[in-house]
Amino acid sequence: PFVVDAVDGDHARATGYVRVYVTDEETLTPVLWRLGFTSIELRRTGATWLITRRLSRPVGTLDSTDVLEGGL
Repeated sequence: PFVVDAVDGDHARATGYVRVYVTDEETLTPVLWRLGFTSIELRRTGATWLITRRLSRPVGTLDSTDVLEGGL
């Protein structure tokens, strides 16, 4: 889930966490592959918001908290 932290006219920023699952080929069950923090910058074009920049870091890395600065 993402939270929109800032909207300034046609620009916005959203911050959140992501979970990525892959399917284990032997058991065909989902396995958590990555847990991370993500920040995206958006620009509105007409009625559509487009991602202009994405910063994502896995949880536990030294710079993962950088993604949360100014967000959430």
